[in-house]
Amino acid sequence: MLTNQEFIAGIGNAYSDEICWCAGIYPFRRRASLDAAEMERLYRCIGAVLGKAIETLRTRVGNSIDVEVRDSWRCTAKPVSPVLAAAARSAR
Repeated sequence: MLTNQEFIAGIGNAYSDEICWCAGIYPFRRRASLDAAEMERLYRCIGAVLGKAIETLRTRVGNSIDVEVRDSWRCTAKPVSPVLAAAARSAR
């Protein structure tokens, strides 16, 4: 439902994943299976995620609208292995 452009224009897969992560809802759940509390969480998270994205983009990329900044998103965050973390520290 979130990626349906007739429902909400401009939300693609990345934003819908982050919204679902925020709401604690599996992204492939059908809308009909959501109860009232889940719909309320989803609605609140739409505003929260998009508000944070706007703030982050204004701060970090300014007028460079072609730059994607997603390193602060929780749904895409991946743990760094101790080996990679040590290598990054030693490279500084």
